[in-house]
Amino acid sequence: MLRFREFTPPARLYLLAVFVSSLAGSIFHLALNFYLETLKFDRRDIGIINAAAPGALVVAGLLIGRVSDRLGRGRGLLLGATLGLTAILGLSLSSTMTWLVAFAACRGIAEAMVGANSAPFMAEHSAPEHRVHLFAFQAAVMTATGLFGNVVGGHLPDWYSAWWGLAPKSPEAFRVTLLTGAGIYSLSLVPFAIIGLRRETPPSRDTERLETGPVGRLFFKLLLPHAIVGLGAGMTMPFLNLYVQGKFHIDVEHVGYLFGFSSVLTAAGMLVQPWVAHRFGKVAAIQLTQAVSIPFLLVLGFCPVFWLVAVAMLIRNMLMNMASPIYSAFSMEIVPRERRATFSVAAMMAWNSGWAISTAVSGVLQRQLGPETGFNIAFGAMAGLYVTSIVVFHFFFQRKRR
Repeated sequence: MLRFREFTPPARLYLLAVFVSSLAGSIFHLALNFYLETLKFDRRDIGIINAAAPGALVVAGLLIGRVSDRLGRGRGLLLGATLGLTAILGLSLSSTMTWLVAFAACRGIAEAMVGANSAPFMAEHSAPEHRVHLFAFQAAVMTATGLFGNVVGGHLPDWYSAWWGLAPKSPEAFRVTLLTGAGIYSLSLVPFAIIGLRRETPPSRDTERLETGPVGRLFFKLLLPHAIVGLGAGMTMPFLNLYVQGKFHIDVEHVGYLFGFSSVLTAAGMLVQPWVAHRFGKVAAIQLTQAVSIPFLLVLGFCPVFWLVAVAMLIRNMLMNMASPIYSAFSMEIVPRERRATFSVAAMMAWNSGWAISTAVSGVLQRQLGPETGFNIAFGAMAGLYVTSIVVFHFFFQRKRR
C-alpha cells in the first residue's frame, strides 16, 4: 500500500510541485487546441504548433542533458519550471503562427528540463523498496489532478464569457482560461525553488562519448520500443479532444468531463501498478498493459457509438499510462547512475521525435483527406505501431522476465 510518509522530504516536496503543475497543465492542455481553432488555424497548423515542443526537445536534448548534469537535479527542476511558466504565458498571449511555434518550442525545452531531472531525482531520493511506489504515486498525482483541471477547464470559457460579456467560445474566453492555467502553474515554483535551493551534490559527470558498447546497446534496446510508442501516440493523442468533440458534436465542457474521468481511472490504475509489477515482473507488466489496451484503441478509433468510445478511451488511457511509470522505474534500475540524466533526455528525445513526426503527419492527413478519413488512418497506424513496440520490447528483454 502506498504511504506518503514513507517518502523522503525532498520527494514529498517534489510531489507537491507535481500536483500543482499538473493541475495547471490539465487546464492548459484542454483549452489550447480550442483556442487555436478560434484563431482560425486549420488542423495542419495546429499539428505544426503541437509538434514544435517535441521537435525542440529533439534538437536541444543533448545540451539539456549536459546542463542538467552541471546544475544538479533540484536546480534543473527549478529552471525547467521557470521556462515552463514563460512558455505557457507566451502561448496564452500569442495569436500569430511564428510566436505560437516559438513559445511551443520553449515549452518543449522546459518539459525536457523537468523530465530529464524528474526520474533521476526520484530514484536518488527513494529507498529501493519504495522506488516503484514513488514512481507510481507521482504518476497517480499527475493524472488524478486531471479530473478537476479538465472539468473546470471545460467550463471556464463559458464562465468567463458570462461574467465579462465575451462572445461564447471566443478567443478572449479561451485566452483567459489559458492564463488561469498559467497563474496556477506559477504556484509550483515555490516547492521547486525550495528543492532547487537545497545543497545538493551534482551527479558525477561522465565525459566519455556514448559508444556502441554495453551501455550504448542498453540505451538502444530501451529507446527503440519507446520511440515506436511515441510515433504511434502522436498520430491521435494531440488531437483527441478535437476528435471526440468533432465526431460526436458535444460541448467543450462535456469533453472536459470525459477527460477528467479518464484521469481518475488512470490514477486508480497507477495505485495498483506496483502490485502488477510485483505480480508479473516489470517487463511482463509493461507488455501486458500495452497489449490489452489495443482492442480498446480500435474501439476508440472506429466505433460510431459515443458511450462505447468514451468507455474505450477511459480504459485505453488507463492501461497505456500504467506502463509508463513501470518503464521509468525499470530503466532507472538498469541504467548506471551517472548515465541516468543522459538516458532520461535520450528517452524524451526518442519519444518526442516520434511524436513530432507523427503529429505533423496526422495534421496533414486530416487537412488533405478530411478529419474522418485522416483519423481512420491515424488510429490504424497507431495500433500497428503499438503492436510493433510490444514485439520489439519482448525480443530485447524477454530474458529479464521474472
